[in-house]
Amino acid sequence: MSDRLVFQFPYSPTEHADALFEANARSGFIFFGGIVIAVPAIVMQFVMPSALPEYQALPLLIIAAMWLSIPTLTRIGNAWRLKRENADNIGKLETRVFSRDGFTPTSNWSEPVPWSNVHKVLETRRFILVYATSDGPFFIPKHAMSASDAAELRSLLQQEFRSRPKQLKLLSQPT
Repeated sequence: MSDRLVFQFPYSPTEHADALFEANARSGFIFFGGIVIAVPAIVMQFVMPSALPEYQALPLLIIAAMWLSIPTLTRIGNAWRLKRENADNIGKLETRVFSRDGFTPTSNWSEPVPWSNVHKVLETRRFILVYATSDGPFFIPKHAMSASDAAELRSLLQQEFRSRPKQLKLLSQPT
């Protein structure tokens, strides 16, 4: 293994918003919660309409529609906010460095964050998310790494987190 793994990619506010959305572990809960509300409402409104006064299930349908649409609207809102906040950085190269000494979130950091201070690392379908500061997760898009670099990174992370495996959430099959 090399001493350092360096990943560079052009900053994209849309990709940043997608990473924040995928970092939210409750997104599955939101979807299934909406389904749990929607199915009884649909059954009451359309399958058994004679059992209820007219439009009694309509409020449940409205709540289910809102429940299911809020994550998408939040992602769009985050993308717009990140475009405004980071207008000067759009398209500029972001750099993330992994080494035995720790994780360096940006090229502006002079010293890496020691592995003992990295709270957790989460792999999603499209990103590696590193929780190293209170600023939220730093993301590395998987398209920015080769298959061999991804395998090296997984190996490094497994070694560094072997004493605290619950804080390392990698997918069972690399994508």
